[in-house]
Amino acid sequence: ICLRNIIKEPSNQEILMVYDKPKHKNDLKPGNRWGLPGGKCCDDKLKTHNCCTETPEKTAIREFLEETGYIAKVELLYSDELLHPESREKFVRHTYLGSIVGGRQSITKFAGSIISPHWFKLGAFPRNSHKSHQHLIGRYFGIANAKG
Repeated sequence: ICLRNIIKEPSNQEILMVYDKPKHKNDLKPGNRWGLPGGKCCDDKLKTHNCCTETPEKTAIREFLEETGYIAKVELLYSDELLHPESREKFVRHTYLGSIVGGRQSITKFAGSIISPHWFKLGAFPRNSHKSHQHLIGRYFGIANAKG
């Protein structure tokens, strides 16, 4: 979760989101969605344990840089043990609060005038954002029913 305008103007708080276009035509995700920057440490689909050579914090910093162009300093907010919806394998999701400390926003343009990453007003993030990310944002801010 990366925010700006927190101190200057609380009513203008914004959250940084990235556009998540399916990588394959057979992708299980329904349509294109906005989400929080992030990702996995291990891309080895055959291994579920002990395949990561970096800490969760370093993974968060690397993924943030790859998806936004910004260098971030991160602070762990919470960790949750979850079940993967398809494989039913357990995994741990770490959620960090990020502060931009350097870098430069990398811009990716998609069809329909979509530019990613994009800053959204906290109360007006897109309807087609990941439900789990809406939940994380709501949890952090104590919003009962966070919706885009």
